[in-house]
Amino acid sequence: KKQLINHLEKALQAYGIDFQSIRNIRKRKIVERDWLASWKRHWKPVETEKFVISPSWKKINRKDKQTIYINPAMAFGTGTHETTRLCLQAIEKFFKPSMTFLDVGTGTGILAIASAKLANGNNKKIIACDIDEESVHQARRNALLNNVNIEIFHGSITEESPKYDFICANLTLEVILPLLPVLIEKTNQILVLSGIMKDQKEKIRQALFKYQLTNYEIEALNEWIAVIVLP
Repeated sequence: KKQLINHLEKALQAYGIDFQSIRNIRKRKIVERDWLASWKRHWKPVETEKFVISPSWKKINRKDKQTIYINPAMAFGTGTHETTRLCLQAIEKFFKPSMTFLDVGTGTGILAIASAKLANGNNKKIIACDIDEESVHQARRNALLNNVNIEIFHGSITEESPKYDFICANLTLEVILPLLPVLIEKTNQILVLSGIMKDQKEKIRQALFKYQLTNYEIEALNEWIAVIVLP
């Protein structure tokens, strides 16, 4: 049970949730099932304004929207989570085909793939990165699956990184805050920050104010928000 609690505490921390808010933990044995097969049966395509995000095993034929096929494996980003949807909405609203683009913490690669689809092959600088090697491999596989040209590397944004017109960082507040100076420095036009919970809004506001950033929009979906820093 102690090991289970440790794993749970780390998982909650990744989403900025205080472990002390958990009042009671109980465990029980459950019947063994093929959870992956069950999950595949229940994962349905997700629609945004310009996209249909579909599992790779379900083919979509839509003329009014572009399709993004995702095989998630163990990486984050199927289009169902609120933070992914908020980032996609920001990309749909602000991304232009001529913009250079960086997705920090790309997961499945869904946000970079969306940008590449909107660029329609006219942009050769769509970049994505992740510190998790499995996510990098999965993002590359998804890029091939969607026939888009994306450069994906293992690592993160640093002081040595070039500048980009549009940067998206769908992480957690705890990860974003120490990265914020370099994210701001390397953004030419649009910076999207998500993976932030509603009750953390004031913390990100204070952080942006520290860097004299006041021109931004905040979009919310259920308990999550995305901050779009504008030029």
